Amino acid sequence: MSEQGLGLIIIQNGPYLQITSLVEKSSAANDGKLKPDFPTKLGHANVLGWTLQEFRQLLHNIPIGTTLQIRLCRDFAEVPQHWQSAVDLIPEVELPVMTAE
Repeated sequence: MSEQGLGLIIIQNGPYLQITSLVEKSSAANDGKLKPDFPTKLGHANVLGWTLQEFRQLLHNIPIGTTLQIRLCRDFAEVPQHWQSAVDLIPEVELPVMTAE
């Protein structure tokens, strides 16, 4: 994980967390493996059923420079239509985003 974080845009999709897009030139985008998927495990932590706040707290406790293993469930559900442009709702300065097709 770099100083800028993982570069994931994550939403709460019902009871699950879902990666909706990746920040361009981020660790996740550079890795090339992640797509809009559902994270099920981060390191040794089973994150199924976790809230965004719980997931964020876990990420904040991981030291910068740590290599993370993320287990994903692909094609589990569609990204809700109203979240297709979730990045537009982020209050920070406009982020360049790469979305999976």
